[in-house]
Amino acid sequence: FMKAVRGANRSAGTLRTYEVSVRLLRETLGSETSLDSITRKQIEDLFELLRKAPVNATQRYPGLSLAQATLEAAKRKDVRRLGAKTLANYFNNIVAIFNFAVGQRLMSENPARDKWMRAKFEGSDTRRKKTLCTVEELNRLFRAPLYTGRQNDASGYSTPGPTPLRRARSGLTPPPLSPGTADTEARPR
Repeated sequence: FMKAVRGANRSAGTLRTYEVSVRLLRETLGSETSLDSITRKQIEDLFELLRKAPVNATQRYPGLSLAQATLEAAKRKDVRRLGAKTLANYFNNIVAIFNFAVGQRLMSENPARDKWMRAKFEGSDTRRKKTLCTVEELNRLFRAPLYTGRQNDASGYSTPGPTPLRRARSGLTPPPLSPGTADTEARPR
């Protein structure tokens, strides 16, 4: 897998993230384990271990496996754990690794591809939600002279007037309100 990723000219950061995931798989499942013998239960156990894993386990607990580092962190009462986004990244990388193996016909099915397993990672996402525009803000945006007509296309582009959209600014169209909304549907009447 890593040979294929390197051959695809991926960035150094991408290579590092996949290297960590491959190392975790080798460490927990064994480097001599045949791909077809990997079960969904083993993958669930790996993800359960990741949920309990301390932050920066390799640096903070050098020479220990992830399972040993997790036990050591519990002994030291170290409560810092991997964040939701980090766990989701591990999950996605491991799914990608097994998808590659299925695509190369090295195994019959992906043991990490499970909607219930995925839901555990998506449900714990604590990222800040984007704020949506209010109807008033959208109306103000779409009634701007740029979209409804202006004095001229040169210096008077921001002054209301009879001139429709033309020239260099004609590439600016109002953003659609939802996917599939046509340009003419999104403009106010």
